[in-house]
Amino acid sequence: MAPNRAGEPYPIHGDGWLQPWALHQPKDNMLEMTLESQAFDGNPYNYRALQRFVLIDGGMDQTLTVTHTGETPLPYGLGQHPFFPRPVGTRLTTQVQGVWLSRPDCLPTQHTTQFPPSWDPRAGMDVHGSLIDNAYTGWSGEARINWPEQQLALTMREPSILGRGQNDGMCLLYRSPVISAFCFEPVTHPIDAFHMPGLPGLKVLHKGESLTLHLEWRFTETASTV
Repeated sequence: MAPNRAGEPYPIHGDGWLQPWALHQPKDNMLEMTLESQAFDGNPYNYRALQRFVLIDGGMDQTLTVTHTGETPLPYGLGQHPFFPRPVGTRLTTQVQGVWLSRPDCLPTQHTTQFPPSWDPRAGMDVHGSLIDNAYTGWSGEARINWPEQQLALTMREPSILGRGQNDGMCLLYRSPVISAFCFEPVTHPIDAFHMPGLPGLKVLHKGESLTLHLEWRFTETASTV
């Protein structure tokens, strides 16, 4: 796969985000996006993707499924890349066990359980600060974002990780010192997993086989801090 974003030395986020999706509304509270990808931009991947959003009281359920349609088995991984506003006081809390440190081009070089200063989200971290564009390991499958001035909190859950109860999930955090948002990204695999021994977190799919990432988003009101 060739580089696919200006300024990035390597292909990033696959190719589904670069293609037009068809939009359907099967129910009043549901939207579905579908994509049939056939060797896009010369890539070896042929697949069918479905993304479903279901609004419920207090939040939304989101499901992303990819089905391999090619003849040659290939490894797949999935991820979501939501951006969140970060007014002053915004904090992220989630349980993780380690983080991949990386070189300037963002490729991982060393895994550690010793978090750099201000990188530890376990007790609640400020989403303002120095650049973080790294993968965290040992994710519990649940994260919480608090906006105290807005008296609002968002809890994100990945049920399959929670169901295993082994804190073996993976997530990415993008905290830029210059933009007005941050990203907390549930993923199935670490950065550059395609070049790591054993392809950690990736799943080799044969024709007709699928991989799914399901997320639950729930908003709650919080008490005023004034």
